[in-house]
Amino acid sequence: MNLADQIAQLNRANCDSLDTQTIAVLQRATIELRQSGILENCFQNKETSPDFVFITTDQKHTTLYTLLETGPVLINFFRGFWCDFCSAELAAYRNVQSVIHHLGVHCLHVSPQAINDPALEEALTQHGQLIHDADNRIARQFGLVYELNDALKAIFKDWGLQLQKIHKSENWELPIPATYLIKQDRKIFFSHIEADFKKRVDPEELLDIIKSL
Repeated sequence: MNLADQIAQLNRANCDSLDTQTIAVLQRATIELRQSGILENCFQNKETSPDFVFITTDQKHTTLYTLLETGPVLINFFRGFWCDFCSAELAAYRNVQSVIHHLGVHCLHVSPQAINDPALEEALTQHGQLIHDADNRIARQFGLVYELNDALKAIFKDWGLQLQKIHKSENWELPIPATYLIKQDRKIFFSHIEADFKKRVDPEELLDIIKSL
């Protein structure tokens, strides 16, 4: 089953399990995000990517620009491991991450949630880097961060998702899901940014884009 099929399955499950009011709140939140201008104000194709510091899997500090010296970089911003759509996306990345690696591209998975699953960490870091983006510092540099409104906070709390505790932060914030492919000249070659958290680019499709670099 490809990622599109998995997402379609998750959408059907949501329609069956969520009440009408909750669905309306989620849909309204997506509309408000689009109207906020976040999609236009975040980093776009052909722009120079901002640099950022992160900790590697062997606990060393490095930067995006340093990594670009040895090859292009694919950055996947996702909401958290609690999100079923993110989990499906990460599973799809695991299936092609070795191919991405052999094509000479570094892969970074960035989330405000700290990893707490050693098996998942091992799978994702075999050919990439898993980055805990504390307080959404990296996502904020790319213009991807938004604050949850009161209606969304109430829904998340009903689901048992206290984002302040999950992120160890004072803020109720999330990044919109985004994928960036950055060339070694630091320019953004490809981007996929969505206000609707249910829409993702299939990592399989990225292989052809990477090959066109």
